Amino acid sequence: MYARPGSTPRNSGVMTNAASSRAGQNQTAGPDATARSSTASAIAGEATSHVQQVGSPSEPDATARLLDKGVLAMVASVRQGALPSDSLLTREGVPLVLPLTLGGGASDEDSPVFFLYPDEPSLARLVVQHLARLHESELRRKPLVVAHAGGEAGSTWALAVRQEAERRELAPPTELTPNADGTLTDLDATVKRWAAAPPPAVLYAGTPSGLGALLRALEVHAPGVPVFAPASIADPSVLGDSAARVRFVYPAGLGARAPDLREFAAFMERHGLAPGHTAFQLGAYAAARVLVEALTRTGADVTRASLVQHLEALRDFDTGVSPLVTFGVNRRVGVQGAQLAVVEPTTGRLVAASEWIPLSP
Repeated sequence: MYARPGSTPRNSGVMTNAASSRAGQNQTAGPDATARSSTASAIAGEATSHVQQVGSPSEPDATARLLDKGVLAMVASVRQGALPSDSLLTREGVPLVLPLTLGGGASDEDSPVFFLYPDEPSLARLVVQHLARLHESELRRKPLVVAHAGGEAGSTWALAVRQEAERRELAPPTELTPNADGTLTDLDATVKRWAAAPPPAVLYAGTPSGLGALLRALEVHAPGVPVFAPASIADPSVLGDSAARVRFVYPAGLGARAPDLREFAAFMERHGLAPGHTAFQLGAYAAARVLVEALTRTGADVTRASLVQHLEALRDFDTGVSPLVTFGVNRRVGVQGAQLAVVEPTTGRLVAASEWIPLSP
């Protein structure tokens, strides 16, 4: 999930599945404005106030437990990727609205899970698409370099780069192999060889410290090599001055595309909600707005199937805290694109370094 530039928490999240039962209680509200406002306040208030640490992967899947209670829909959980309970969601037809994904699994077309932003592997694909449009002939001859910190997240990042390069008939990417601790194997020696033959670009996903080590090696041996990374690791306190050399991929809107958060700020003040983990509060608020809109369009006789149909029918919907959201029968990610961003040295905030870049299917 993405907040305003400068806020990129990684290890906490909004757990708001309890709001789904409240949505069920209001399912007969129909299009009445007062009822709709009450529903929005109930769901969004609970969503933005319930912020807690993400549980251990070994803990039982909360989604599976909630399905046992017969909920109508679920709102804004936190997930590192696809979950075993997704098959239960599909079987029961229960929509999960705008979960906060910290890894892959945000692009299944026939899934009942509706996401706000592309996952990081999709952002890797976007970077390859962007570079191919600018330097196609060079990339057919010279391979991109993909680097990561290992684990499932790293593997899906590297796979996305390889698959997109293959799709576009580019040279097969070179992968920097991580050690068991996530550091890059023989990094200094590898980058030293790039002084004579630099790669077109490096696409890195992992940790701010890992990115910092890569940047320091590049500064010594190959300072002209561009680096691209997801904005979730744009941590100026770790990267220091080197952060300004990275093009971070940011889907939440910057510059002219930045959302106007005045309504969100007024909502927080009106309900006495303290700012916490901003990225996750914004995500929960967006999820509540999307769910309430779908419930309103469904009317009094809401069912899980009709709710999914009206979610699929959303076009250019304004959540107030994100770029416009569009879903469809074969589209489960509401925002299909991103911008490149750089860290502003004086403020440590992300600023736009490109126009909006659409993500091709």
